[in-house]
Amino acid sequence: MPPAPFTGWIVWLSPQQMHAPCLTRHGTHNTTITCREPISRLARRSILAYWTINTVPFGLQRGPGIPVTIGGRHGTWLVQADTTQAPNLGQDQLITVTVPAPGSRDSWYKLTALLRGPDVAGLTAQVRAMLATVHWVSR
Repeated sequence: MPPAPFTGWIVWLSPQQMHAPCLTRHGTHNTTITCREPISRLARRSILAYWTINTVPFGLQRGPGIPVTIGGRHGTWLVQADTTQAPNLGQDQLITVTVPAPGSRDSWYKLTALLRGPDVAGLTAQVRAMLATVHWVSR
């Protein structure tokens, strides 16, 4: 991975046991790193969520979603039942939260949460509860 040329992974979160997402192979003349999700399949009533930092050289365009405030910063919340564009881990729903990075016109933080039911509403509440704990640290 990364899923886009200008994306960096920050953290993966799940109640399931995870494995290392990346495998490094050292060749004679090069090193290759292959990455995938840190679980192979979502268990029932489970979540896999991950934070990324993303940058596009032409600037952040406000995407679809409803306005939300995460840790005092304005962003968007988007729920999708069609998860065909997401990793195929058996999820029923995909939540994407986007928050612009401070002081930047072309970078943003993104939370992606893959949910597998039943009780997707309860899992969504867990994602909201986690987002309520977010505090941004200035450097």
